[in-house]
Amino acid sequence: MSRASGKRKKRLWAVILIGIAVSLAAVLIFFMPVIWNAARYALSSPAEYYRYVEEKAAKKKISDFCQWYAEIVEKCSFTENRRGEVSLRLEAGDEFWELIGTTVFGTAAGKEASGIKEVGLDFSAAAEQDGVRAMLSGALSLNQLRVLDTSVFVDLQQDSVCARIPEFSGECPAIAIEELIGLDSGDLKEFLALLQQFCKAMPKEGELKRLLRRYVSLALSCAGEAESEKEIVKAGYVIKECTEVTVTFDGAAVRDMLEMLLEEMSADKKLEALVMEVLEVREEENAEEKYQWFLGKVAGLSGYLEALEDVGEIKMTVWVNQKGEIIGRRFLFGDKSEFSYIALVDGKKIGCRIRLRVGKTVILLEGGGERKRELYSGEFECSVMGLRVAEIFVTDFNLKDWRDGYLNASATISPSGMLKTLLKRAAGNGFFPEQPKLILSIAEDKKEREITTALWNGEEVFAALTCRQTERIGERITVPEKEQMVLFEDRAAFFGWLKEAEKEKVLEKLEEAGVSSVWIQAIDRFLPEPE
Repeated sequence: MSRASGKRKKRLWAVILIGIAVSLAAVLIFFMPVIWNAARYALSSPAEYYRYVEEKAAKKKISDFCQWYAEIVEKCSFTENRRGEVSLRLEAGDEFWELIGTTVFGTAAGKEASGIKEVGLDFSAAAEQDGVRAMLSGALSLNQLRVLDTSVFVDLQQDSVCARIPEFSGECPAIAIEELIGLDSGDLKEFLALLQQFCKAMPKEGELKRLLRRYVSLALSCAGEAESEKEIVKAGYVIKECTEVTVTFDGAAVRDMLEMLLEEMSADKKLEALVMEVLEVREEENAEEKYQWFLGKVAGLSGYLEALEDVGEIKMTVWVNQKGEIIGRRFLFGDKSEFSYIALVDGKKIGCRIRLRVGKTVILLEGGGERKRELYSGEFECSVMGLRVAEIFVTDFNLKDWRDGYLNASATISPSGMLKTLLKRAAGNGFFPEQPKLILSIAEDKKEREITTALWNGEEVFAALTCRQTERIGERITVPEKEQMVLFEDRAAFFGWLKEAEKEKVLEKLEEAGVSSVWIQAIDRFLPEPE
């Protein structure tokens, strides 16, 4: 065998060995959570294992909460121009408007087709950087025609509040902030500056996360006796073996845990530093005295904990999968009530069960489905005391988005025959759909959320309501020109101008939008006369 041939064989064996090592490492990494969880379960007492799985579950929840907290603090600090908008769109057929007309305006309007196919409501709130300018606006549209459009502007720089209603007048009534609310704009600007300082002094996201994790760990350390065993659980058509851990506690145990947490808070130097940083924002006040007052309030809470001794025995059970993840819980409050939920995954199959028992009344929601990549679809049944009341079909539930904190899914709810009869009797006037089904669709991401709720009568829409919420940054507020403003000296004159709106202009807009004359007459009776 030549030397070159020997080198090739060595290289081949090296490649094979490296491939085997990489494969074994990948398999080990993939199964590491399962191996680690099995080791923790085998080497720990039931109470220790319970604390381990609860702390593991709490980490994700604490991270989500701290992220939400950081977003709220950032918004309150007015670091950017922000605008939030909410729009509502109602689309309905003649049967819906017959129901509304009969209920609100009387039989004549109920029998007459309204001419309304779509109703829109738009709301907007905006604030500029530093909060010196803010705006609130609302608009009503019928059949995509704007009937009413109002905006209110607050300008701390100009010390004024201004309203704009273009459908009624090209003029914009304005009034000094102090005349309207009794506070000087300088005081408001000082408050906003103080709010920004407080936001800067608030604990950072990482600091709050560490603090919460510490106190959660302390609270879980108080968990006393626990029992654990392997258990076969079922949800929908999925059956899995899980670890079932049950912890029993009563009011006295809860009281002892809270007393321990209060004592730790009083002696916690890191907590003291965070609280002192916030208190020192108000330089005219003694931060140390304020902190002592804070500790006094914390100590005073102990006096209210004695009442917890009257709380009866509570048993909490957690179901844990092979990776050490809590997939369900059950709470038993003595012998009177129970609440439980569990979600099982077996390959591409899923199963869910939610159960509520209060006395002898039992409400159960159970079902399952299958997964295609990250999208779940399934069928669920809701029953009360063993009687089916509704079927729920869920489609395109995005698991990845759900893990990221967003809900994207659609659901169709079909009532049972018994529930249909009850709903028709409750409606009373015979306008309730003969073949009702409710379709709910939710789509959301970081900047936008849209929810559509549609009630169908067979294959026709009875009524559909869409709510859309958006948030944007970077936009400035456009206020009316000074020559458009009419300055009023007091509140009476300001609100008097607003009340003098001529309702005939509103009625003309309704007619232009295509609303029937019978409905316009009925609405006319409800509109107030100008003073």
